[in-house]
Amino acid sequence: TDLFKSMFIGIGQGFSGHYDEYFGLNVDTDGLVYLMLCNYMVHKLNPNATTIAEDVSGMPGSCRPVEEGCLGFDYRLAMAIPDKWIEVLKKYKDDDWDMGKLHLNYKIIASF
Repeated sequence: TDLFKSMFIGIGQGFSGHYDEYFGLNVDTDGLVYLMLCNYMVHKLNPNATTIAEDVSGMPGSCRPVEEGCLGFDYRLAMAIPDKWIEVLKKYKDDDWDMGKLHLNYKIIASF
């Protein structure tokens, strides 16, 4: 299971990506506050530090400042994108790539 997602949803909880799951009553506020405090402390103690959220959920606000009420990460490593590229590279020859499918369905090219 994804630790980042588990920090704000809870271990063993279902997740579909609807906004109510990010901001609803089932959100683990203790987990979110912990992530906010960690990022706040890291950036106060070392302004040159970089924090990266390894996230498959697409949590809105994960890379906005804590001062704005968000999580305060500097970057987000979108795990599904590299996984999809690995699948494409293993499954298809270069000449067989469907660029329309990659762009529209996988949202890989648009994310760079």
